[in-house]
Amino acid sequence: MPRACPSLERLLAKRLFLVSLCLLALGGGWWLLRAYAQAAALIADSLDDVRPADVGLVLGASVTPDKKPSSILRDRIRTGVELLAAGKVQRLLMSGEGEQ
Repeated sequence: MPRACPSLERLLAKRLFLVSLCLLALGGGWWLLRAYAQAAALIADSLDDVRPADVGLVLGASVTPDKKPSSILRDRIRTGVELLAAGKVQRLLMSGEGEQ
């Protein structure tokens, strides 16, 4: 059986690769969207929406070169303190590298 033209074989292989890549991207995009929607359902809009817990976890973030917390870290600490003051958590667990 005669072989197809090499350039035609390359073109078909490229198209098959691109179609496979698109299908993979669509599947991965769908999974990511679904995971985001599930995580968004866990985010509270107000203190009233937060279920009480023994411990609240405050995730670390960067500090500035002069050892001050970044705006993200300040916001996380403030939110943790608000949860503590509202009686939503009994203790706060602060994470971070602890080197500085």
